[in-house]
Amino acid sequence: MKVILFDVWAKHLTKRSINGFDITYFNPRRYLSQREIYTTDSLVNSYNNKTNGMLELLAVVKNLFQREKYDILAAHQNPFPPEWLIQEGSGMTRILGCFDDPHATYNRTLSSVVAYHGAYYNSPSFSQNRLTKDIFKDFGIKNTHWFPLAYTQFTDDHIQNVEKSWGNRKNQIIYVGKCYGDKVDRLALLYKRFGKKLIVFGKEWPLFGIGGFFAPLKGRRFFPRIVRPISDLERQNYYLTSLIGFNLHKSDQAETGNMRMYETPSYGLLQLCDRAGVNAHEQIFEPDQEALFYSSMEEAQNKIEKCFSDREYALKIAKNGYYRAKKDYSYNKVLGDLFRWAASI
Repeated sequence: MKVILFDVWAKHLTKRSINGFDITYFNPRRYLSQREIYTTDSLVNSYNNKTNGMLELLAVVKNLFQREKYDILAAHQNPFPPEWLIQEGSGMTRILGCFDDPHATYNRTLSSVVAYHGAYYNSPSFSQNRLTKDIFKDFGIKNTHWFPLAYTQFTDDHIQNVEKSWGNRKNQIIYVGKCYGDKVDRLALLYKRFGKKLIVFGKEWPLFGIGGFFAPLKGRRFFPRIVRPISDLERQNYYLTSLIGFNLHKSDQAETGNMRMYETPSYGLLQLCDRAGVNAHEQIFEPDQEALFYSSMEEAQNKIEKCFSDREYALKIAKNGYYRAKKDYSYNKVLGDLFRWAASI
């Protein structure tokens, strides 16, 4: 089956085959800004105002539709005015991605899902008391699918690098991610207790990476670390030499299932992650067997101490998490499952 996948993170117009699906990746950011794509209202404004980027996007995509005759259209973020897609995308099964919930649902999903036959989401929960699939049903979205945000490809080289790394891991904690909300407070608490054993990298940290020094000016905890972005190769090297991958989400015990949740165990790290609403984290990894979870920073710190003092215990959980990720959360598997679901609608 032929698939066109609109993905703002993909290399534009690349092609590959996965599990019987011939996929064309299309990056709409070649034509539209992130601000335009962020809300359906912005897309419709660009459409009505006939901006050059929107007109070029629609012309290129319409030509592809006519020439390639795709069976499935998947959009990780909707880049089209809904009325245009309904008209021009007839004949295809159309599925819409809901990433970064709850923001995605309320900013773009509900106002654009009318142009799609189903919706897939990466957060099993973004509420403290209800699962995403149940919320979507209440919204009238009948066809839904959980799409784990897993991008690791378990090549022979990757498997070999991870499985020979178990004896070389240092007692250190690594976090790679952006800084917003109360994340800096939680990282500051870890740094206060573990010092240089906490390694932090990330993009777009305030004030070119020194924002933690000035966090108290905004009512946040003092975090005296310079945080810089790192390359994919650097990140992989740190992942393969550290014991614990620290994970946290923006909302306190609400959403779960960010990219780190799959990436860290895929590199053999023991994942320490915040608990989610309605215990949705438990459907991703089994607590105390494949990952460790925490509800408070005190609990997180105590679990880190236990892992540092009992490496056999820590490595057992890390290995279990890795093998679970290898089995259920490879990029090829989750993408193949997504398109099989779309084909069944």
